[in-house]
Amino acid sequence: MSARVQRALALGLIASLFAMTGCDTALGGRDCGTRACEVADAGTGERDAPRTDAMAIDASGSDAGPVDGGADPDAGMPDAGPPPPTGRVLYPTSRLHSPITSDVAEGLAAIAATAARDDHVVSRVGDSITVSTSFLNCFAGSNVMLDGRSELAPTIDHFNAGRVAGANPFTRVSQAATVGWSASAALAGSPAPVDQEIAAAHPGYASLMFGSNDVGFRAPDAFASNMLDLTDRLIAAGAIPVLSSIPPRDDSAAADARVPLFSAIARGIAQGRGVPFVDLHQALLPLANHGLGGDNLHPNVYSGGGCVFNATGLGYGYDQRNLLVITALDRARRVVGGEAAPDDVVPRMTGMGTVASPFEVTGDVFTDLRNTSTIGTSSWPSYPACSTANEGGPEVVYRLVLDRLATIHAWVFGRGTTDVDVHLLDARGTPDGCLMRNDVEVALAAAPGTYYLSVDSFVDGAGTARVGEYLLVVLLE
Repeated sequence: MSARVQRALALGLIASLFAMTGCDTALGGRDCGTRACEVADAGTGERDAPRTDAMAIDASGSDAGPVDGGADPDAGMPDAGPPPPTGRVLYPTSRLHSPITSDVAEGLAAIAATAARDDHVVSRVGDSITVSTSFLNCFAGSNVMLDGRSELAPTIDHFNAGRVAGANPFTRVSQAATVGWSASAALAGSPAPVDQEIAAAHPGYASLMFGSNDVGFRAPDAFASNMLDLTDRLIAAGAIPVLSSIPPRDDSAAADARVPLFSAIARGIAQGRGVPFVDLHQALLPLANHGLGGDNLHPNVYSGGGCVFNATGLGYGYDQRNLLVITALDRARRVVGGEAAPDDVVPRMTGMGTVASPFEVTGDVFTDLRNTSTIGTSSWPSYPACSTANEGGPEVVYRLVLDRLATIHAWVFGRGTTDVDVHLLDARGTPDGCLMRNDVEVALAAAPGTYYLSVDSFVDGAGTARVGEYLLVVLLE
């Protein structure tokens, strides 16, 4: 049995246990709640009605930590299992759709086999850009212009045949998508909105996109934690999530500067879990006004409809997103149904993550989701050139060959009780060559050459190595 199948079966067992005990889970992130920072949807001119259970908090622009307070009722959720140590499919930034190889397809099929699910139902999990009637609703009507993409028609028909309490999945109002939400809001309360949606719809698929609000108010480590939790809850319920990068924030230069990081976090989670990812940000950049409406925040929509996929319609933001998501759903649905995987030759990660054989950092955007309880060696107990901290737990090592002047910007986001630190090393690739260290973020204006990154597990005062799952994001800027 493959590692991916074992992982998916384990998730199904976790979901069954949750159902029997009546408990729900969440990540131990420091961020929770939502901010009422959204405005009317520029694509439709409508203002999305706020949910009655949405939390109203101040709209100041600070990362002030928890807003709804209280202990995390879900701390300690088992993670979804380790990814393979090497050979993982990478999700390159050159593609609008992440690759689906035979091993990725096997993982998607395993997710679909883990729990009671309705393969004809797709749920929405997100903010106003997702709850908007400009997103997906048009597939339930007759004004769909595929412009030669006839292969998508069976998938559109497939979801139109679904029903949730009598409602078409394309038009029903999700319990996990609301105007003004950050990712934490879909996890707030008991049962959380995402769990309410799962219980109500039993989705076979889900469109998951947060970040447009989070970039203005949330710390990236909290966003990563929340997005991991949302992804894993959907997977555990048998729903295949389609994650996405987010549109530009042309209304705020400060918020827009954070979009690449938050989009990379979503990419890294999708890659680490082997589920689909679509690059909405890349699709929107060439469009007039980046495919955004008059508020420079929400996508615009073609006056002829959001499902018009000719050259004119695809000049608009929602039309682009609708095409991206229905195509991702089509690709996933086909391989789950037994069709051959569409992608064969794709980039894969090389190396073993050890001192002797580091993982190779490739591209200007690199992400990796790992767990130091299952991978890594304990070769470097400290980094005296940077710190006297006890890093005696397992470390995972990466090598980066820089061919130009650039800023190496790296973040590591631990999950739950994980405490790992990121160290940037010079070409010697040893602790004596440590250039900088931090528990979350390092940045260095670097000359061409070879550098190393070590994600190392901190050992606390009780002598316990704080191992666990982490997400590494590296941007070359």
